[in-house]
Amino acid sequence: MCRLFETIRVENGKAVSLRWHQQRVEQITSVELAPYIERLSLPSDGVYKLRIDYDTASGIIGSTLQKYEERRVKTLKAIRCDTISYPFKYADRQVLDGLRARRGCCDDVLIIKNAHVTDVTYANILFSAGGRWFTPSTPLLKGTCREKLLAEGVVTERLITEEEICCYDNAMLINAMLPFDEARAFPVTGITTSKHSG
Repeated sequence: MCRLFETIRVENGKAVSLRWHQQRVEQITSVELAPYIERLSLPSDGVYKLRIDYDTASGIIGSTLQKYEERRVKTLKAIRCDTISYPFKYADRQVLDGLRARRGCCDDVLIIKNAHVTDVTYANILFSAGGRWFTPSTPLLKGTCREKLLAEGVVTERLITEEEICCYDNAMLINAMLPFDEARAFPVTGITTSKHSG
């Protein structure tokens, strides 16, 4: 038995990008999200964060719904961890929380695995260069927003090393709650790499 969860953006009473969440869930279990969500009483106005907890043995366990408040991130600290594995949204986030605790004065950490850029503890990351947006081809988790943007051709996968971060202009965090929005981009100078952290 494995405990997992999905975080779904609810906007004006509608679950956003539900098919992308369902595709990910189907990789590990037969849980169906839509029938469960249809039975919920969702607020008709505003943006909410719906968390659905489930396990691979008994299906959906329950859910929570809360008003969403975006966490603004402008600084990241690159942290190396070659042993981390997080291919699904496991409820046990102990390793991720432990890495985040090492962020120092930065807003969060950017996880580097085997010299390659992966993710922030709660989001995928994009980098811009020459007017185009790229996402690392080595994510810990293939997020639903990331998969949608790749399918739509908005972003392109690219192998990105920690040393190459400085070759880009801006970075942007994306996840189910953080859709693509260039207004949220921040300069890569806000990312402290191991080269600059002594």
